[in-house]
Amino acid sequence: MKHKIAAGFPTVLMLLSGLVLVLFDQPSLAQEPSASWRKHAINPFSPYEAVGVADFNKDGKLDVFSGDTWYAAPDWEPHKVREIARVNS
Repeated sequence: MKHKIAAGFPTVLMLLSGLVLVLFDQPSLAQEPSASWRKHAINPFSPYEAVGVADFNKDGKLDVFSGDTWYAAPDWEPHKVREIARVNS
């Protein structure tokens, strides 16, 4: 089964300084040769430093999990899963 995070390819998911959860995607060069990377701020206030990617809701699109929340692709709707105690924050 193929998974898609966004309409474009390739896609890069980054945590910038552990504070901003950001997705970068680029439209297919075959479809749009002059395409540039687009930035999607999934959660600009995320305090978490780790991220996981999987199809959590079984819709064929890769979703993002970080800290206490998973974000449903392609609109990145947040779904809080649990409370996490902050230590030394």
